[in-house]
Amino acid sequence: IHQNTVPGRPAHQLLLHLWRYIIATAGQLSVLLAAGTARDLAQHALFQAVYRHSNSGSVGVFIMQTIDRDLLYTDLAYRFNYVAKFVDFNDEDKKAIHDSASYLSPLVGTVVDAVYTKLFSFDITKKVFADRMEGFNGTSITEFQQLAQNSEQIKFRKDMLSKYIVKLVSSEYNESFIKYLDWVAVIHTKNPGKKTSINVEYIHINALLAYVESILIGAISDLPLDPLAKKKTLLAFNKLLWIQNDMFAQYYVYDGNDLPKSRAVLKKIEHPSKSFCGIGTCTSMPAYCKHASILGACVVSVLIGVVAGYMGVSKK
Repeated sequence: IHQNTVPGRPAHQLLLHLWRYIIATAGQLSVLLAAGTARDLAQHALFQAVYRHSNSGSVGVFIMQTIDRDLLYTDLAYRFNYVAKFVDFNDEDKKAIHDSASYLSPLVGTVVDAVYTKLFSFDITKKVFADRMEGFNGTSITEFQQLAQNSEQIKFRKDMLSKYIVKLVSSEYNESFIKYLDWVAVIHTKNPGKKTSINVEYIHINALLAYVESILIGAISDLPLDPLAKKKTLLAFNKLLWIQNDMFAQYYVYDGNDLPKSRAVLKKIEHPSKSFCGIGTCTSMPAYCKHASILGACVVSVLIGVVAGYMGVSKK
């Protein structure tokens, strides 16, 4: 470039401006390429997640199974197996949970304290603990404002929660475990089979399970595991907690109440309000409630798989 090409501007300034233009253009191109790579990685992770969730290993090809609706509400094991199969909770998930036990067991106390700190941060959830819990024989504080983390009845409840978490990571997921998950759900409802009057509404159950899962995700994310093992563990706990959530849901939604032998009907679960029921029956709650909840579990599992898979691929 000759100096006289642009009057009044030296050649070295033109070269400098040209160089800056090239650098800026290259930077924009690199950003576009990086965005394209990120999209490709995300799409790849999504494809892999959907691929793994398909029954036959081929996306879009599924084997239809016949499900007995009545048994979903009358047979506990049948219900558990249906939900477990729907969310793909399998032996690989059970192994991932068991393998994480040695890492998570020392954190149980911390998790329990975090849960009760959260429950104590709202009056509507703290009030529940003023009611006597079944199995507690100590001195009970009846004014929830006076309850503290070290109150005798709270220590008792914390111990129960600790045992619950230990069971989640160490059980064999057999019939006994299924009955235990069901018992955990039933004791939070109001029914004549209980000696106490504790009745926790579903909104708080659902919120608490979501909070527990967020704690577990945070804890598992920090474990010294390889990316694949960490991903499997995250997915496994997500599925298991959604299955537990369904154990609660069966006693809170009205689905299945049209069946005289429905487990909720036989246990005489008292719903918080009958204002949402149809005339004479409690069957007007949308029939898709339970299936929508299970579908939500499946979608969340896929999303966790996508995120974990994307993070694993992007680190390679």
